[in-house]
Amino acid sequence: MYKKAQNLIVVIIVMVALAAAVIGGFFLVRNMGNKNREVRKSKTEVEKLMEFDLDNNYPGTAREVLKINNRLMKCYYNEELSDEQLKVLAAQNQKLFDEELLKRNPYDTYLPRLKKEIEGYKKSKVTIINIGLQELAEAEMEERGGYKFCNLLVSFFLKEGNGHKKTNHKYYLREDKDGKWKILFWEVTEKTF
Repeated sequence: MYKKAQNLIVVIIVMVALAAAVIGGFFLVRNMGNKNREVRKSKTEVEKLMEFDLDNNYPGTAREVLKINNRLMKCYYNEELSDEQLKVLAAQNQKLFDEELLKRNPYDTYLPRLKKEIEGYKKSKVTIINIGLQELAEAEMEERGGYKFCNLLVSFFLKEGNGHKKTNHKYYLREDKDGKWKILFWEVTEKTF
């Protein structure tokens, strides 16, 4: 009688241990699957910019326009882009351009020039480390000819080979008839903020 009770206790302990292992294994596999789904859901900056809906979610200020432009610049010069990715990003970038800039840079000529410029950066081993953008409160604002203009300074901090350098640009933006700020042109400047 004592052996039967002892065997029964051992069988119950083994069954409980097996049940715990099966249930624990199920939850472990399920949690791993959830983590893998989360990893797959996190998108790269390139994917985010490619999917960004500028037609329905256009930035509200000139500074916000330049923030998106700067994100695109970092992708151009820091990432390894496929031809398709570059085409989509270039098209996105042109949505930020004023009609005057678009006339001087139609997509068919803009894309090959952009590719060539990126290749030059890659050959020179130049990457963008950081980008500084002037605050909107410090921007030059003016109205003339029925248009509103905003001029903002942007500083690009670059890594070139083993060295670093900084280049400053002044961006000129104009508000279009729909109230959207568009990049009119930019130039290299000595000014900084």
